Formats: sequence, C-alpha cells, structure tokens
Amino acid sequence: KKVMKQMNMTDITIAYGQTESSPVITQTTVTDTIERRVDTVGKVHPHVEIKIVDPHTGETLGPD
Repeated sequence: KKVMKQMNMTDITIAYGQTESSPVITQTTVTDTIERRVDTVGKVHPHVEIKIVDPHTGETLGPD
C-alpha cells in the first residue's frame, strides 16, 4: 500500500513463482481490490496446473 501511495504505482500486482515453474505461476490483476492484491498470490496463469497439498497428510486439498 505504501508503494502505491508514495511511489504512485497504482497498477502494481503480486506474482508468485519459482525457478522450477518457469517463473510465475499465479498473479493478481490490476482490477483486483487492494485487499485481494495484498492478501493473496492471485489466480493461476493460463496453461498452468497447480494443486495444494496438506503437508501433514499428503492429501490434495480442494478449492478454498
């Protein structure tokens, strides 16, 4: 929020990735609310599959 206000960068987004995934797999958009942009890593990019796995059980988790 400080970057947006102090540097006048209103179209900033959040992206998540790693070297193994070449490199960004999820990202927020400039049309997302500021809360969504700072509280999430966004939606999965096209042509990318992701899954969330419970580290304790090894089970694949569903949406939400």
